[in-house]
Amino acid sequence: MSFIKGSATVKAHKFITKVMDYREEQEGVLESNPDFEVGDVTTINWTMCKGGVQKNVLPAEVVLTFDLRITPRTPVKEVGHVNHILTYD
Repeated sequence: MSFIKGSATVKAHKFITKVMDYREEQEGVLESNPDFEVGDVTTINWTMCKGGVQKNVLPAEVVLTFDLRITPRTPVKEVGHVNHILTYD
């Protein structure tokens, strides 16, 4: 018996880690600049998760919902960079 590779939950974990790393990066930007307020950095919060039908069955899909607010300080050319970071590979 072996672990099931590439399951929806494994993929969700990888994506959540990527998103939360970006969130932590933005939190560091906020904390390192005393003139910044929360609206001066991009914020992202994981707000919902849905998947599975019972506790002993791997879900075929996992739906994750995040609240993303890109700061107006972000130059338009960098919005694509944010999108790339937050896209599942």
